[in-house]
Amino acid sequence: MLWTDRPQPDVVRFRMARTLLGRPVYKTACYLVGDTLIDTGCPNQGKRLLAALADPIRTGRLRQVVVTHHHEDHTGNAFELARAMGRGPHASAFCADVMADRRRIPFYRRFVWGRPKDQEALELGDKVETSLGPFKVVPTPGHTPGDVAFHDEERGRLFTGDLVQGATQTVVRPGEDIAEMTRSTARVAALDAVDLFGAHRTEIGTGAEHLHRRVAFLTEARERVLEAVADEPGLAERPRSLARRMFGSEPWLHYVSLGDFSRTNFVRSILRSERMSGSDKATTTDEGS
Repeated sequence: MLWTDRPQPDVVRFRMARTLLGRPVYKTACYLVGDTLIDTGCPNQGKRLLAALADPIRTGRLRQVVVTHHHEDHTGNAFELARAMGRGPHASAFCADVMADRRRIPFYRRFVWGRPKDQEALELGDKVETSLGPFKVVPTPGHTPGDVAFHDEERGRLFTGDLVQGATQTVVRPGEDIAEMTRSTARVAALDAVDLFGAHRTEIGTGAEHLHRRVAFLTEARERVLEAVADEPGLAERPRSLARRMFGSEPWLHYVSLGDFSRTNFVRSILRSERMSGSDKATTTDEGS
């Protein structure tokens, strides 16, 4: 299923999802902004997306594709678009490496989004030249090491991929780095963008406020987790119990993904970063003594 709308006059949003019993399973979105497509959606909706983009491709109105990160709901149709357009997408170096040689994808992700084909990508520079002017490429690691956002400074807009979630979101994948995510969110919050366009969330008119709320929540969540461990050190070895105490029970997505999405991963990431920080401090002290 694919829905098309215009959250702003010069932004076309393509929202898509596989359906189960007539209901969308997990929506994602990509955006046509001037002559540039930001992200490519999920592979199991590729035919619908290509049909929707047939005229911009045929007329040359769609000139280039850029992606925020490598996950299959963002790069899922990169191969098909490259074949149709005669040129590949642009991505961060980390993202390009993954896109060129896909590894095993868990079953639940293949079911929800499909499996993308390998596709080489050109490495992004510091900015993307579009028909609406330059968009700055802003590194935003955390969700993945290679995440980027695209900043349309002239219009106060940010295209953020998966960086923008609910302000109090605590359900993450195993590889996500909450410390990096907090720094990245603070970095883009400082840009004071009015409008945010993400794959799973759009904030029109309230972008900067939302990002500042997110930074405040992530900072407070880290402090709460570390305070709980300081009061009861054994909790560090029981991240599931700690996650339940701090943030409540796991959502349905935890069970569908066999634990890949979970609040426990959120807590583990905080504890892992703290251990690494402590190790770095110890090393610095040893070297300085």
